[in-house]
Amino acid sequence: MRSVTALRALAAPGPPAADLPATAADVVARALDAVARVDEATVAVMRERRPRS
Repeated sequence: MRSVTALRALAAPGPPAADLPATAADVVARALDAVARVDEATVAVMRERRPRS
C-alpha cells in the first residue's frame, strides 16, 4: 500500500510531479491503474477462497 501512496504522490499535480516530464507522469498514472486492477482481482480471488461455513 505504501507503494501506491508514493506513486499517487508522484502523479499528483504540482510538486514533485511538476518537475517530471508529462510522459513520466502518464506512466505513473498508468501504473497506478494497473495496480488498482491487480488489487481488485486479488480481492475477488480472496473472497472466492474464503471458507463458507
